[in-house]
Amino acid sequence: VLVNIRNLINIMPVLFNCLTFWKENVYIQDNISQMRIRNYYSAISVAVIALLALRYDFGVPSFIYGLDAELRPIAVIGVIMIYLGVRELASYITLGRHERRSIFNAAKYCVRNYIILGCVLLLVSLGILSFLGVSESVIKIVFYVEIGLSYFIALVRKTQILASKCSPFITFLYICALEIVPTGLLLAAVAVL
Repeated sequence: VLVNIRNLINIMPVLFNCLTFWKENVYIQDNISQMRIRNYYSAISVAVIALLALRYDFGVPSFIYGLDAELRPIAVIGVIMIYLGVRELASYITLGRHERRSIFNAAKYCVRNYIILGCVLLLVSLGILSFLGVSESVIKIVFYVEIGLSYFIALVRKTQILASKCSPFITFLYICALEIVPTGLLLAAVAVL
């Protein structure tokens, strides 16, 4: 456990640098050790965000509430995994074996950096708001804003990473095919279900 905490403490400065410098995202992707640590904490962060979404009823499809209480967290994590799977499939179909594979991988996986940062921000802010006794409707708004902000920053960084090596047209197609369409499908599915 202490090794894991030390790894988290060691990677946090690099993740915070990702907020200001897009090249830090490429650096993490190229550094195998930091990439593994990032991937580990990203998976944990997805589970934590899923539990927070279930707790505060943030975009959870209504059919999940028909399940037993023990199965709800697994179902929410499943919905998130389906979304990530759709993104992965779209990436495989769109990119295949492209000559700029490393830059595309850095762009594709940089969202994991912002999942971790967003999770830390959510835990801190929701913890403070809950401690202060703020109403759940305000907490839900904060949840929406922080998740949206994390996603927006990840999208901007992806665009910057791709623009450094690709034409504006390829960057636009990548963002549309691998970000906007899967996210739109997820939001539509949550709204319908």
